Order: sequence, then C-alpha cells, then structure tokens
Amino acid sequence: MEVINYSEHAVGKGTSTKAASYFLLATKDGAQRWGIGINESITKATINSLISSINNLIAEDCVILETSKKASSSSA
Repeated sequence: MEVINYSEHAVGKGTSTKAASYFLLATKDGAQRWGIGINESITKATINSLISSINNLIAEDCVILETSKKASSSSA
C-alpha cells in the first residue's frame, strides 16, 4: 500500500475542539480508498483514519487477507 494523501485539521473551537485526520491509501493495483478519523487526540484521529482506510480497502475486496496455515491447522 502507498499513502497518496494525508491531511488533518481542527473541528470545533475552545475546549470542545477535536482533530480530524484523512488518509488516502492506494494498492499496487491502483485501488484507492479514503479513511477518516475524529478524536480529541490527533494521534488517535490519525490511527483511526489509517485503520478506516485499510478497512475500506478490505470491505471492497481491494485487499485480500490471507490466513496462516499454521493458525488454521493448530486449531483443528
């Protein structure tokens, strides 16, 4: 995956201000999806937006998750 775009800004004023973070990720096949995160902490907003973007790629079958053979055979 590649980060195509990232931005952040404040939402609100005063003590109720939150951070909004946006990630645009792309796969090697060219699929692109945005993720958005909002939190009081810019760090948490950024992590949430990154996870959101990855989840959007997974949800639309742009990324295929493979399961480990060891994990599936050890539970059998």
